Amino acid sequence: MYRLLDAGFERIKKNKVFFGCIIATIGIAIFMLVSNYLDMKNYNAEISTSELISNYLPMIGIFIAVFSGLFVGTEYSDGTIRNKIIAGHKKINIYLSNFIISSIVSILFQIIWTIFVLIIAVPVFGKPIIELNQLLITSLDSIMFIIAYSAIFNFISVLSCNKTISSVTCILLFFIMLGVTASLFNIIQTPETVQRGGLNPDTGVVSFEEVPNPHYPSDAKRQFYQTIVDIIPMGQAFSLGARLPTNIYMLPIYSLALIVVFNGTGIYLFNKKDLN
Repeated sequence: MYRLLDAGFERIKKNKVFFGCIIATIGIAIFMLVSNYLDMKNYNAEISTSELISNYLPMIGIFIAVFSGLFVGTEYSDGTIRNKIIAGHKKINIYLSNFIISSIVSILFQIIWTIFVLIIAVPVFGKPIIELNQLLITSLDSIMFIIAYSAIFNFISVLSCNKTISSVTCILLFFIMLGVTASLFNIIQTPETVQRGGLNPDTGVVSFEEVPNPHYPSDAKRQFYQTIVDIIPMGQAFSLGARLPTNIYMLPIYSLALIVVFNGTGIYLFNKKDLN
């Protein structure tokens, strides 16, 4: 395993996708910081450094998808995976080494964003204000859903023998999770009441009253949709990034379940896969 990890990290040092993701991450951070600074100057907007750090969470999935799809996919196109097996490496070690590398790189993307934003944002917007216990659980949640992302995209990439197909599938899955999460959030945030207007024919005055919203979901449905949102890495990213109501203590458990399921299934299928 050590030799596989060492070889993988050596590849990363020369990997254009890795450095491209870092450059894109810093570029987005600069754009976001400048935009928020202009909002603060022109519109007296209140900008929180804590929120600026969290803004990357909903975006990081696309970088993990791109990196995993291309990094692992290249091993197939270059014949690297076949050579590893010929050299005597077990398939389980090959699978897990790619997962570990993807996870570490993905966490590194978040660290780079955080450090860069802190260096620029603290002198301009002030120090982040967050309680220690909140910081610890949020950091744990973030790390766990990032690793869950890595497990999902590594699963797709290792089981696909085509670099293009694996990368496109990973990116497509990211946008599917984005669409599902946005749709479920719209349902969850449906207001319980709506205003209904009516015209009094005698006075000609239009009056409004609060009436029950016929589209308001039941408590059972809201709980069901919220659970799905909490399970999906994209849903966790949105909840943490936008500080939306959620059971933050359950999020690491959901992420751990995804990691176990996708890695366990992936290892089983990869062992069955004929690479000749």
